[in-house]
Amino acid sequence: MALGHAGPRQLLERTLLLEFQDLPEVRENSTAWGELRAHSVFDPQLREELAAAGAAWAAETAGHLAELCPAPSPRPRSG
Repeated sequence: MALGHAGPRQLLERTLLLEFQDLPEVRENSTAWGELRAHSVFDPQLREELAAAGAAWAAETAGHLAELCPAPSPRPRSG
């Protein structure tokens, strides 16, 4: 499947599942993000930018999950 035409599963793998691989570059990236987050405690502008980046990542991941596992339609109430 081409990069521009990835399905929800491939997009989810790229944004979430790759975060949990036991590879040196993944651990290094996680360490860098942890250090950046720790430093943001002392830098309000960095804190806001990191919060926005985190919210964007969470929204993107939630969108992929919703595509992959859509919520069921509400059932009509009987009564």
